[in-house]
Amino acid sequence: MKLRIFPSLLFMFLPVLLWAQTLQSPNGELKLQFEIKQGIPYYQLEYKDKPVILPSKLGLELKNQNSFLDGFEIVEVDFGSFDETWYPVWGEENSIRNHYEEMEVSLFQPETARKLIVRFRLFNDGLGFRYEFPSQSKLAHFILKEERTEFA
Repeated sequence: MKLRIFPSLLFMFLPVLLWAQTLQSPNGELKLQFEIKQGIPYYQLEYKDKPVILPSKLGLELKNQNSFLDGFEIVEVDFGSFDETWYPVWGEENSIRNHYEEMEVSLFQPETARKLIVRFRLFNDGLGFRYEFPSQSKLAHFILKEERTEFA
């Protein structure tokens, strides 16, 4: 009986496992999760296993053309890390450490044949992310009408 239930549960949750991506800060205290739900990109953040940002939508509304709000699928996810120390000319600190883990999520919007990259950087003391627009024929010029990024 258990053998029949387990495979059923595995196949039921497999789509969620394929689309959810996780990134941890260098010290492991911050955890970011990114996923696509019904074509909409979401992220959430935890600190020491307690929610800091609840599931929140990512997206941009464009003027006079289809927006970057929904209809996405994940094409590729790349992970990386960076660690350097630099020395400012003046200031209170003699040295500053720039240490983070990075996740680059490449998204594709089949309806418009456009690409969007969301790059997350997770430091020991915070989260940064940005939208990147790779060179593409379907998106040469655009006007940003409104940023629809949520922070729940």
